[in-house]
Amino acid sequence: MDTELTADPRRRGVRSGALAVLGLALVVAVMVPPLATIARRNLVAESIQFCVLAMVGPALIALGAQRSRPSRGRAGWPLLAGTVLALGAWIGACLVWRLPPVLDALARHPALAAAELVTLLLPGIGLWLELVSSPRSAPGPARPWRALIAALAMWSMWIIAYLLGFARGSVVHAYDAGGSLGMVNDQEITAVLLWLVSTFCFAPLIFVPVLAWLREGADSDEDTTPRVSGGVRGWTKGTGRTSAGQARR
Repeated sequence: MDTELTADPRRRGVRSGALAVLGLALVVAVMVPPLATIARRNLVAESIQFCVLAMVGPALIALGAQRSRPSRGRAGWPLLAGTVLALGAWIGACLVWRLPPVLDALARHPALAAAELVTLLLPGIGLWLELVSSPRSAPGPARPWRALIAALAMWSMWIIAYLLGFARGSVVHAYDAGGSLGMVNDQEITAVLLWLVSTFCFAPLIFVPVLAWLREGADSDEDTTPRVSGGVRGWTKGTGRTSAGQARR
């Protein structure tokens, strides 16, 4: 039994390390040729790179690093304020790198990809470390608040995707038109990609904490329900004899 208990944390640690390695590998893959070269010419490929840097990579790295995360002394509102600040930094970075002039600049100046890497990956990891929890990590915000912040992150990405995908005409001009597909179609494909990836990343953080919170509330209600005590040992049996004697009379 002791061997199983000690082996289980080790297996969890191996899985966590594998997630972090996978996240780092994806980040490296989109930042080096050939994917990095294609991303400077094709808007859909550039959006795939953006999704990895802003959402997929930070999520995997944070999920892998949370078990070794040092404990923090913050609690209550200061802890929630830190999470809100992390959310604001992440939304701001995502919004800047989805602006049409910035997208055109990325295509014309490939060196800007390094700045995109830093300004998307670090806020993304910070946000995810605030949202995920682990027995060995510092406590995150309360579950309903955590779900709300994850929903705000997902909705912000939906809005960014909507503005880019449903713009009237082409709003970016430095990328190839995608063969038979026009740039407007590339923008629409990009919007769908952002919707799908953001939903896949953030939806579990919305529903799982809420369901766990509701389950804990139901369990606490059951614990506070008054129960009829059995009384002193032998009392019930004695009461039964007294009642039987009264019935004979």
